[in-house]
Amino acid sequence: MLKVPLRDILNIGIIEIEYQVIIFSLLGVLVCSGLIIYLQQGLFLFLFQEG
Repeated sequence: MLKVPLRDILNIGIIEIEYQVIIFSLLGVLVCSGLIIYLQQGLFLFLFQEG
């Protein structure tokens, strides 16, 4: 009877850790893609500036 609640607690902890890792990885991907798009737009505008 003690094995099931302990296993459930461990599973909940693992799910929470995976959830945090997924959130951090998604935030990292969003930040990196945003920086790449920002730099590409800046370079594009800089290359085609007149004068």
